[in-house]
Amino acid sequence: MNITEFAQRYKVRTRKDSCGDEIIPGRRTDKRSKLDRPEDHHHISEFNGVFVLYMNFPTKPRWTYAKKALLTAGFKIRQDGDVDGLLAFDPEDVLQVQLILKLAGVRIRRQLTPEQSERLKARFAKKGATA
Repeated sequence: MNITEFAQRYKVRTRKDSCGDEIIPGRRTDKRSKLDRPEDHHHISEFNGVFVLYMNFPTKPRWTYAKKALLTAGFKIRQDGDVDGLLAFDPEDVLQVQLILKLAGVRIRRQLTPEQSERLKARFAKKGATA
């Protein structure tokens, strides 16, 4: 499984970071930072078939709490810093993925029912006719 298959399976979007690699962006961590690069946020990426979660927090206690929660769920630490780190996980394990999506703040795409889709199509067609 690669990052695009993972994104399609769990209904999340991908984005390119500043190096051109595909990542799944998460919540922005430090709103005071002047740099707004996708790789500075929480994100999921894939290197040679290994999926990793990068988390970056403004304070050490927040990172410690998240790290403990992820380690008890079966993640493996790849890099452990003071306020950030990389954790490897199994993309097939649904419980691990649900925990990642919640802690990292990844937005899940909304799935429309056929009725909702038809209503939206009708509404946009009506707006296009009046414009």
